[in-house]
Amino acid sequence: MHTKQLDHMIEQLSTHLDSMHSKDKLLQSRNIFIPALILLALHSGKEHRRIQNICDTLIAHILENKNDAWTWNYWPRSTGKKTSASERPSYPDDMDDTSCAIAAIALWRPEMLSGEAFANITKALIACETQPGGPYFTWIGGMRASQTPDIGVNANISFMLSLIGVSMPELTESIDHELRLEQPASQFYSNRMMILYFISRNYSGKEKSRLIEKICTEGKSNLMDAALAASSLIRLDAPDGIISEHIAKLGSFTVSIGKSEAHPMYIEKIANGIIQYATSEAFTAAAALEALLLCRLRLQEKTEKGRRDIEAAAENQIQLAIIEKLHSETKSLSSEMKAAFDAHLEKFRSASHWNEIALLPYSLVRNFPDADAVAAVVGAVGVLGWIAYTIDDMSMDEPMSGHGKEIPLSRFIHRKIEHLIRAELLPAAAEGTRSRIERYIGKVFIDLDNAHHAEILGKKVSMTEKSFGHALPVMLIAHVFSKNIRNGDAEQSVCENLLKMLEMSCSHYILARQLSDDAHDWQEDMNSGRLTDVTEMMQRAANAPMTAFAPENAEKSMRDIFWNECALRIADRILEHAMNAKQLAEKCSILDERFDMSFLIRCISRYEAIGRSMTEDIRKTKEFLAAY
Repeated sequence: MHTKQLDHMIEQLSTHLDSMHSKDKLLQSRNIFIPALILLALHSGKEHRRIQNICDTLIAHILENKNDAWTWNYWPRSTGKKTSASERPSYPDDMDDTSCAIAAIALWRPEMLSGEAFANITKALIACETQPGGPYFTWIGGMRASQTPDIGVNANISFMLSLIGVSMPELTESIDHELRLEQPASQFYSNRMMILYFISRNYSGKEKSRLIEKICTEGKSNLMDAALAASSLIRLDAPDGIISEHIAKLGSFTVSIGKSEAHPMYIEKIANGIIQYATSEAFTAAAALEALLLCRLRLQEKTEKGRRDIEAAAENQIQLAIIEKLHSETKSLSSEMKAAFDAHLEKFRSASHWNEIALLPYSLVRNFPDADAVAAVVGAVGVLGWIAYTIDDMSMDEPMSGHGKEIPLSRFIHRKIEHLIRAELLPAAAEGTRSRIERYIGKVFIDLDNAHHAEILGKKVSMTEKSFGHALPVMLIAHVFSKNIRNGDAEQSVCENLLKMLEMSCSHYILARQLSDDAHDWQEDMNSGRLTDVTEMMQRAANAPMTAFAPENAEKSMRDIFWNECALRIADRILEHAMNAKQLAEKCSILDERFDMSFLIRCISRYEAIGRSMTEDIRKTKEFLAAY
């Protein structure tokens, strides 16, 4: 199905649902479950205004019917009209409605999930577990003797847990066990396609092929099942041919959209021996819309993947050029020193920050003609700088470890860095910028030497001075490709502002990175007597010197001080530095659009996410402990 066809059908379906919304037909089912399912289905279209308006109404309905223990009943707590017992049988709160309601809140209103909410969710799960980690019974606080774990309910619980960052291997295994059966049994879901749809939303088990096979068998009888099947297959990343077949099947059904079309979903009640099934025209439309939105997103991702593959091929060539350059520049080393260098290089290549160091300079100037050769040299400078930094750091932090014997290798690397800059980068720069680059690198190296000397003396070291060498490749390549600055040049101030803002962005970025690393290593640093921004903050909070924290009796007090006095402030500082770095990088791209800041911004965004996550996790943990 082509993009234009998908866009047309998405517009039709969203208009149809909006019409139902304006006629107050979305909540006619008078329960919690179907509105929650609609919310989950429509999240793929959260950017569409009509869908946002629809879901505002539905999420308000969900929140209005939450009880104080963060559990939900199938029926609203206040229906606004009287119904007889036969129309509305009495049920206890249950994990099916509760997990779908919480999943909907996690997607549409995540800020509502406080630590208190997580404490109550945990209590409800523990009250319903058959064993630690699941599977889980359905009813909360009642009817336990007659219960057996239901695969549909447990699939919804698994999905809810995945949205709040919890993985339960036992729950996944119990779902896999049910999938191995010819027909998974359920007390509630007569429609097997619904069960398979629930499972597919976050499936991580070992029976993917079996699950896809079952979906292909069940998902062809009507519009709702075809929609659920298409969404499930897309989420499972089924083969293109299978997905295309089911999207085409869905397309053949969607001609009836706009008419009343509701299909049996699950058993709602049994009265006088007669089974009554829940149906919902609104859910059918929402399920069809979800499938089309996911298909549209899949097409966009394939296009984006093609673009990324082209970029990746170019980046791979740069990496190969960097490695070749490194081996060429170190071939004069003795066999022992070369072996030590190669070991550091291989270890660094397997580290998560290899791409960041090696490719960041290239990513910045990829839009410039003939940038590859310069980028390879600058990338080599960055890698050499990181290896030298690692050797020096280990030698100072662990003087008895034997790393001191590699100091000659570090000295060789520092000389090689200066040689590469002067012999290969300066000639590539415009004549008027060479003296500026000379002055700049001289200052960076002096600051680095001063910082190392201060560290050896046990003094507090400025992290930007100690670590700014990591940003030197970025600044070098920006200097090389920036406009030639001459007195009276009309663009002089623009260029100077660009370089100044880029330097400030890199400084904030390094501080965010260093704080994140120090927060992770605080216990090791404290026990080793290493003064960092984090350990200094802990000393101030404890109003005691580092020597007061003897490892044999202070682990608990250090941990309490870190989490209760320092962790939130550290997270705030990481976030502040990351946000400043990102804003400055974005301004750089405005000043000179030839420079591509997207890679740098992605690197910075990782630490912005760490800061936000730390802040939220600490807040929720404190609320959780208070409420549990």
